[in-house]
Amino acid sequence: MGLLAKLYDRLRLAIKLVKDPQVPGLLKLIPFLPLLYVIFPMDFIPDLIPGLGQMDDIGAIILGLEMFIRMVPQSLVSKYDSNASTQTSNGNNVVDGEYREVRR
Repeated sequence: MGLLAKLYDRLRLAIKLVKDPQVPGLLKLIPFLPLLYVIFPMDFIPDLIPGLGQMDDIGAIILGLEMFIRMVPQSLVSKYDSNASTQTSNGNNVVDGEYREVRR
């Protein structure tokens, strides 16, 4: 999946989780903290440097979304995320199944 598509999916998931009343209120602040970094005039890499200046802002947004999603209880995440039930914590796809050994 492309980076922008994955970012879009994670953003949609975060919006659904922020709207969920079961998610603790303090956790709901996490996705908004990177926005403060984006609008704050002091950056690690100044926005005047084309390309690089915007990359740290995008990185902060991605980091904030991922931190929020990982800190929300997994049962709530899997309620909204169709990929949550088929992925392990490191992101590898997992297929549950059974096998039997046939001897001849």
